[in-house]
Amino acid sequence: MKFDFEKYLEKFNRDFEASLKGNSRAFPLSNSYLKRTPFPKSRSVLALDMGGTNVRIAEVIFDEKGNPEVKNLRKFPMPGSIGHNALHVSEFFDIIANEISAYDEEDVGITFSYPCEILNDRDGRIICFSKQVKITDERDMHIGKELNRRLEKKRKITVLNDTVACLLGTENANMSLILGTGLNICFQSESGYIINTECGRYEGFPTYEFDFGPMTEQKVSGAYLNPLIEKLPYRKEEIYERGAEMIATEIIGISGHTEGKVRLAVEGSVFYNVHPLREKILSYLESYGPDFEILDGREKVLIGSAVGAL
Repeated sequence: MKFDFEKYLEKFNRDFEASLKGNSRAFPLSNSYLKRTPFPKSRSVLALDMGGTNVRIAEVIFDEKGNPEVKNLRKFPMPGSIGHNALHVSEFFDIIANEISAYDEEDVGITFSYPCEILNDRDGRIICFSKQVKITDERDMHIGKELNRRLEKKRKITVLNDTVACLLGTENANMSLILGTGLNICFQSESGYIINTECGRYEGFPTYEFDFGPMTEQKVSGAYLNPLIEKLPYRKEEIYERGAEMIATEIIGISGHTEGKVRLAVEGSVFYNVHPLREKILSYLESYGPDFEILDGREKVLIGSAVGAL
């Protein structure tokens, strides 16, 4: 599992630059059509976070000074996730619409942590589900449109990636990383728009016979990391080392496209709970990266989802 860090950082930079210029599909980059804005004042928004394991739904109340409060939070397993039956996409939308209908807010922000094309009307077109979530016939379905078809009270729905929401919900962040069930990074571009990289789908790092697939996410994220260690318990430290090298490579490569000091908001159970992996990532960032500030992005996705909806 030898990993030449400088070699693969150079390769990553070439592939990422080519994708930014439209000359490569190594990264399915997408514009969120959102910019950082101050938190709104005296507003109530319904926020829904579709993660790799759970769905969370809550009201986010901003007071007269713009301070957010998450209220009436409900959490339930992501339909079609590990341990649950596969679903047709129509059943999936029925479940989510039923949850939304219990709330009165007109503005709804939905974070969707799966490959999705964000449209300029702020709806989202599903590309596929990942992270071992099994939902069929989902391709090209428009999330907001399908939900409003099922809702008696129509809503103003904004769809955004959870990594984008993490950035929007964490004050002063210009880049964000989610390392939980899946892996992704987004950054604030020179234009001010937040770009979703879907870097977990990058296939430019070495793949071995024991890996679950060629994508970075399949080697380092929570959906695959523990099963990989269970297969190779005697190589646990090597797996952590390789994972840290790949994640740090992606963070450093993408950080070169932000302006000023990198203020990285981080969310995700793997980053915060798998301490050996986290410490190795931070060590690589300190050795090879620019000036970094790590910001706590935990519990900021719902807030960012609400900010993005307004």
